[in-house]
Amino acid sequence: MNRMTIVFIALMTFWIPMNAVADLLVAEGQQYQRAPQEIAENTLVTELGKQYSTPIVVIEFFSYGCVGCFKLDPLIEAWRSKLPANVSFLRIPVEFHAEWRNLTKAYYTALNLNAFDKIHVQLFDAIHSNKLTSASDDAIREFFTNHGVDGKDFEKEFDSFNTNRKQKWAKSVTRAYRITAIPAFIVQGPQGIFVTTARAAGSQENIITVLDHLIKLELGETAEVAQVPAPDSSVPATPESSTPPKKED
Repeated sequence: MNRMTIVFIALMTFWIPMNAVADLLVAEGQQYQRAPQEIAENTLVTELGKQYSTPIVVIEFFSYGCVGCFKLDPLIEAWRSKLPANVSFLRIPVEFHAEWRNLTKAYYTALNLNAFDKIHVQLFDAIHSNKLTSASDDAIREFFTNHGVDGKDFEKEFDSFNTNRKQKWAKSVTRAYRITAIPAFIVQGPQGIFVTTARAAGSQENIITVLDHLIKLELGETAEVAQVPAPDSSVPATPESSTPPKKED
């Protein structure tokens, strides 16, 4: 691992929000980072970009178990519905904790059963209002059936080859992009690969402005530095979920 990659990972983990009174300058190294060449040349990363016909792909790394992702989701849902036709958006669930594995499978099961609109917001709400206190197979099955999904369809899809393949793929892609904290966003396009978080942007609202800036940057419509409104210091930055520390040998 080269020095640039180490610096990139450190910044991903220890970004500090800028809560200035004046307008913020959105700049590389502050509200966002450029991914090092090692990441840009990773086979999984390049293959993902080629899967889409659009020049720009925005990726949200998230988990239903992440409280910051839960709080940010309404803004992201509203924002993604207005993205231009030349920008693709996808979510990739992460597994920083063992119990999140079934939440990853729940996400892909909902997509594969065309039940996303029945499950996505409702699953976030259930987990973070303590209505769903377990992510066991049985608990997830009961949740799906309570929200209009046939039990047999769920059982067939939840443990299907396709769902397990996507779960493993998501785990590999998370490693490929060196994601160590969520919610995290990748903007990937002709000008490079950029990463940002709500914490780096300074507020939940500012992450939308930073993402819009990065899309314009990819399209060559803006300079690398732009002004955005300062975050409201009375509104706390979105909490992040990070990879648990590794035990020392």
